[in-house]
Amino acid sequence: MYRYRQLKQPGEIRLLGIHLSEDCSAVSCQIYHRRIPWPYNAEREKRFKELSSLCREGKLPLLEMVRFRSTWAAYYEAVSYTWGDPHDRIDLMCFDDQNKTGTISVTKHCYRALKALGKDRAGRGFIWIDSVCINQMDEMERGSQVQMMRYIYSYAYGVAIYLGDGSEEESCLWDLDGSLRFDSRASFGYYLADRPNIGKLLDHPWFTRVWVLQEIKAARHAKVICGQYTVSWREFESAYRYWHGGNTVLNQFLSLTRVWGDEQMDPATILFQRLCESRYCGATDPRDKVYALLGLLPQGMADLIHVDYTKSVTQVYVATASLLVKTIGLTILSAVQGTSSIDDLPSWVPDWTLPFQQTVLGFHLESSPDSSSKLCRDAKIIRLPSFAQFSKFEDLPEYQGILISSHDNNGLAPSLQVRGVRLASITRLGDSCITTDYSKSDWQHIVFEQWRQIALKSLPSDAGKLKKSIRESLYICTISMDADFDFSEMEDMTDNVAAFDHSCHNSFYQKSIWARCKNRKFYVATGDYLGLAPLEAHTGDIVCAFVGGVVPFLVRPEAGKFRFIGECYIQGGKAHPLVQHISRTWSAQQSREPNAPFEDFVLV
Repeated sequence: MYRYRQLKQPGEIRLLGIHLSEDCSAVSCQIYHRRIPWPYNAEREKRFKELSSLCREGKLPLLEMVRFRSTWAAYYEAVSYTWGDPHDRIDLMCFDDQNKTGTISVTKHCYRALKALGKDRAGRGFIWIDSVCINQMDEMERGSQVQMMRYIYSYAYGVAIYLGDGSEEESCLWDLDGSLRFDSRASFGYYLADRPNIGKLLDHPWFTRVWVLQEIKAARHAKVICGQYTVSWREFESAYRYWHGGNTVLNQFLSLTRVWGDEQMDPATILFQRLCESRYCGATDPRDKVYALLGLLPQGMADLIHVDYTKSVTQVYVATASLLVKTIGLTILSAVQGTSSIDDLPSWVPDWTLPFQQTVLGFHLESSPDSSSKLCRDAKIIRLPSFAQFSKFEDLPEYQGILISSHDNNGLAPSLQVRGVRLASITRLGDSCITTDYSKSDWQHIVFEQWRQIALKSLPSDAGKLKKSIRESLYICTISMDADFDFSEMEDMTDNVAAFDHSCHNSFYQKSIWARCKNRKFYVATGDYLGLAPLEAHTGDIVCAFVGGVVPFLVRPEAGKFRFIGECYIQGGKAHPLVQHISRTWSAQQSREPNAPFEDFVLV
């Protein structure tokens, strides 16, 4: 086994010289120690960009080149790839300039990438690839190298995106003539039209790997390699954007790797946006769901979180949530969805390894994979307008939640104390509307029939036709989240129910309802209120409104404290008596009246 020499200098990295056997069947690597400019310096970075631009134009004076090389001692290409099966490994022979020789265990996909990049390497400099250039057994080194990962890729002269070795499976995806160069998006688009299998290339796991986001964003130049074929990233992106513009994965990927103009935003807010938008991405190490995004923050902000692989997943997620709640407040609660399998993770802390199951109500998610979800997010009525309004009053103390130190000696599970009011308690639940595909009809039976019957069953047996019509109208308001109907006039109830039954056959309307109800449960609560709750909801759970929140939340009493369940919806508009009550309660809180029915909720 190769014994790594320790990295001791600031900005020190390892680079590889690749050596192929005569028949190119085997590869070995020579390891070199070099340095890149580190830590980050804004003036030096500005100068580097100026010199890089002049270098590309061939206008860089010799003296400046000498000075440039004095701080820029490494000329290398960085590799962006997927590790592949972590159990399918091969020994890579490595040696260095101190006569140290040994093997490093790498995945076969990494080994193939090195073989592909080793061909015709003359004059193309060194290679940087994470699984070899970072001692994966040294957690401290991993942390320090990941902290500067963005700059490792940005200081490379180029990034090589390796998608495969041209095996039978991959060659059918990448049917390109290696000599072909595309002068326009249209020419490549028409070329792809005759080769529909090329579109399947977007199914490659590389496009859903969280690390590649910063690798592409930081790259000065990038190229895509598959087997014997190579095309520049600019050509690849332009062509696929033209021909596969409606592809969800591609759109999400490109939206996350674009250059953002948000340098003036608070860094914690930017980090929260990136965490939410990248939830579809995968990572071998769950901690990398946070660490891999630091390179997507504006320059100089990557030290917002210290990369430390000696910390557990729970510690990393709790530290991230604790940082965010101090900045964005209770908005972070809207990112909690699903049941986490991470040990000891507090219920109010988002598990970033879980994709979004329901349409988010509390904030706008630009790269939502569900295009129809915008209908739900734009419906003003899904929010509690009185809370959003009164929480902005200057004389109302800001209340974003208080972190309470844990009794756990390791500090793994701090509680979050919030202030709020109880709106209702769930007494009855409908079946779960578990669905990820709008085109499948199973969800329609649950939403349009079973939930409707649940709403009507709460009526007295002697309820008249008008009361039933009113109840059905409230059910319609609930599943549509009041976005499409206005039931302010009672005499219109019967007509609106008939209009709803007719609309159920309209595909646009069905998709709108699906976006609101998918992966939720319908509930009836005390006070005869109706609403939508997360799949994890139980009878007895409490619908609450928290100071600083813009949507209702569901909590579950547990030994004097509360387990946070997630966002929920409770039927009602601005004129609804419940919202009016909340408005009066807010006014009482604002004027410091002693009888305001507020209480503290400790979320564990």
